[in-house]
This record gives sequence, structure tokens and C-alpha cells, in this order.
Amino acid sequence: MMLYKEFLEKLEGCPFCNISREEIIKQNKNAVLTLARAPYTEYHLLAIPKRHEASLRNLTKEEKQDLDELISWGMEFFHKKQKEFSVV
Repeated sequence: MMLYKEFLEKLEGCPFCNISREEIIKQNKNAVLTLARAPYTEYHLLAIPKRHEASLRNLTKEEKQDLDELISWGMEFFHKKQKEFSVV
């Protein structure tokens, strides 16, 4: 497992623009769900908006709904794998 600090040191450009199809767990029109490349825990999922934006507050209502949909799906995924987890 790569440490987050090591991941950042090797990073060139946006870490989310080059996600391969194999890394995508689920996606919709405005967001992608993937496993973290530098996870803090075994089941560390990331819900990522497809549009670049500096703040989640700047996303459209539809983009936020699509992110929420993937987060909810990911929580169900976690619940099947591990009964206790946290969402950050």
C-alpha cells in the first residue's frame, strides 16, 4: 500500500484525469467512484466529480446529486464487506 505522502511526491498533474476503466467501480453522468490509489484504509473509496472545480460548493445541484448517489452506493458496498466503517 502506497502512503499518501509518497503518492503526492510522484504526482504529475491531476490525479483523477487519468483513471483507467479498470479502476472505476461505478460512474454516472457527473461523477466516478474508485478505490483510492493511496488509501488510508483497506476499503478507501473516492467519489470524484468529472468536472474540475476547486470547491465542492461550486458544483451544480445535478453534480452534487450524482456524487451523493455514488457515495450512497459505496456505503452499501462497504456494508456488505465490513459492517463498521466511516464516511469522511
